[in-house]
Amino acid sequence: MSMVSRKPVFPSSLDVDLAGLSEAAEPWIARLAVSDQRVQAAPEGRNIRYYQTIGVVDRPSRYEGRVARYGVRHLMQLVAVRAMQAKGLSLAQVQSALTGASSSELRAVVEEALGVEVAEPPKPGSPPAFVAVELAEGVVVTIDSRIHPDFARTANVLRRALTAVDAPNRAHNGELS
Repeated sequence: MSMVSRKPVFPSSLDVDLAGLSEAAEPWIARLAVSDQRVQAAPEGRNIRYYQTIGVVDRPSRYEGRVARYGVRHLMQLVAVRAMQAKGLSLAQVQSALTGASSSELRAVVEEALGVEVAEPPKPGSPPAFVAVELAEGVVVTIDSRIHPDFARTANVLRRALTAVDAPNRAHNGELS
């Protein structure tokens, strides 16, 4: 089987609280080539709230009680802020460039800075990006439906392959007659 080298794919959906947003941004920001440790670190909650007040990060998508919830656009905004700072731009310059930026503009900044593909957020009612499929008892695989849109067919192919590989073991144990 040949392995195809793929660029990492930025998440297409996200629903996290403030700490989760910082945590989700951390591995992406760490990929930036920077020497300033302050820029390479994921922003803390107070920084994210400040970014909201100056308009480089949107307000929360929604609230669950008193807990603010954030999505992929917020993650793109945080990575874009840090990517621009990594290029030496001041926060005022970042603010000028990113305030009111469209999702496609943010996507372009993130893709250029990280060399990753940023998927379009899923449309409401669309199938989830990752689908868990049980192939056999105790064997579950996760299929990325963005790469394998016909994930049911892919699951059937994998199920047949698993059955073929497992048949000698089952015959040896007397399970097949």
